[in-house]
Amino acid sequence: MRRIIGFGLILLICAIVAYAFAPRPPVQKPATAQRFDRVMINDAKRAGDRIVAIGDAGRIFVSDDEGETWRHVDSGTRSTLTRLRALDEKTLIAVGHDAIILKSDNAGDTWTELYSAPDAESPLMDVLALDEQRMVAIGAYHQYLQSLDGGANWDPVQVSDDDKHFNAIARMGKDGLLLLGEAGTVLYSKDLGKTWAKVPTPYAGSYFGAVVIDDKTAIVFGMRGNLFRFTVGGKGLEKLDNDSKASLLGGEMADDAVVLVGQDGTALVSKDKGMTFNRQRTSGSRIHTAVMKRKDGQCLAVGEQGAVVFKLAEAAPSEGVKQ
Repeated sequence: MRRIIGFGLILLICAIVAYAFAPRPPVQKPATAQRFDRVMINDAKRAGDRIVAIGDAGRIFVSDDEGETWRHVDSGTRSTLTRLRALDEKTLIAVGHDAIILKSDNAGDTWTELYSAPDAESPLMDVLALDEQRMVAIGAYHQYLQSLDGGANWDPVQVSDDDKHFNAIARMGKDGLLLLGEAGTVLYSKDLGKTWAKVPTPYAGSYFGAVVIDDKTAIVFGMRGNLFRFTVGGKGLEKLDNDSKASLLGGEMADDAVVLVGQDGTALVSKDKGMTFNRQRTSGSRIHTAVMKRKDGQCLAVGEQGAVVFKLAEAAPSEGVKQ
């Protein structure tokens, strides 16, 4: 039996509880049957004018009014979904527990299973499309799957000798990939994953994600508020001060702002490409796992107990949240 998934991975998926649900027919359920604010939402992405959110027990919700109301759609699975990517305005890829990979070609209305391996006991934590044919999915126990035919077939690739969990992957420029995981795992590839090099890091804990600012710069975030800047060709991760110990679980570029969210209702905002950050409090003390900018200029954060909306503050950076 493989070892129990580490605490870092559990934090990333926000302590999702395993529920037992009765079988669901392959039809959409009314809003009263699936309450968005009663589901642990693990990620959300924009697909054209629509916002799509994924969560525990295979729940998927869509919103066509910037997150004001949500409609549940059937995913065909009860496996917890952990990460979502939008390839274009209609095409989405989701991954999750049981190594499941789902695809939608109609902005989230219906979903098709591309891959699953429940016996492997290795949840997938992120997915990335390199082009129309090449995709990669990463997850627990250094799992790295590659598809060369648009997701029809997936094959394992060995990228590390360590049995560490991979939590996130990000593309930097045309050929760069940044791979993040537990126990200080940071790898960089300059050739779209053909070869990998370890990145020196001052932190031996878990990294949960990265916001790419430009082809050579990314803000990396993780457990207990750890925050870093990664620069291609640099000497390693450069630590950014943050006196908050709330784990950072999601982030996004909102026009010219870097927005990070996490536990305890935490939101960090930078308007100078990650040089300095403002700390903002959102409503309540809930866990936020993902964030995006709405059309009205406000930010929408999703996670525990649904979604909250907040404005980007104009105040000077808070003490202790700076370079």
